[in-house]
Amino acid sequence: MDHFLPLLSLGLKRRSKDFFVLFYSIVFPMIVILLLGYLSSKSYGNVLSSYHYYAIVTVPFCSLMAVSTVSYATQDEKMANTSLRFLTAPITKVELILSKLFSCAIVLSLCNVVTLGAAKLLFQMDFKGNFFNIIILLTAETFMVSGIGVYLGLAFKNLNAVRNFLNLPLCIFGFLGGAFFPIGSLNPIFAGIINTSPLTWVNRGIVSSIYDNNAQILWTVTIIFVLIGVIFTGLTILFFKKEAFK
Repeated sequence: MDHFLPLLSLGLKRRSKDFFVLFYSIVFPMIVILLLGYLSSKSYGNVLSSYHYYAIVTVPFCSLMAVSTVSYATQDEKMANTSLRFLTAPITKVELILSKLFSCAIVLSLCNVVTLGAAKLLFQMDFKGNFFNIIILLTAETFMVSGIGVYLGLAFKNLNAVRNFLNLPLCIFGFLGGAFFPIGSLNPIFAGIINTSPLTWVNRGIVSSIYDNNAQILWTVTIIFVLIGVIFTGLTILFFKKEAFK
């Protein structure tokens, strides 16, 4: 693992200067929160205002959408025509994969901290001592997203087809999870469909920890996200070959 830290440093520099990462992880969520919060300001009460609601649901949704960004970030060398250097360099595929995974996860997690912190100050949100716990949950989500994104970026040759396929289920997950407006049903079938969205459980965990002082869902979802991220990272290490990195 002698080359892991230099590769990680390179990845962090690239991701921290990536316009799409910074825009869609910080600027775009804040625009959505301000816009939807303003449009629905009369539909919420004093305990949970519209701005508070959309701050809670928008950040996890944008974190999930970052899977497409991560999948493209794994192909920096292909786009810059420098992949042959990585093929000939004495870099193991584990070092290559983990450096991409952690560089994306770290930068996306920091973006979440900035966005949620800005929302806290701007909308005077009271997390009731759960801000750090929520950040851990969002960090676990970005780790999972990075694991899936790295797997898709390195395991699939036709990344455009994969990205087009991803957009639909991600938007459906966002709709079912209440990212656009609150959604629920007493119908057991539709309620079961709503529960298939990971964002449903993320948002429930956050709301439950803040307003019910119950962090059980939050920590359960956090552990599941970490396990999913580890599984996809293991699959990437298992199936990826440096020879295909060109």
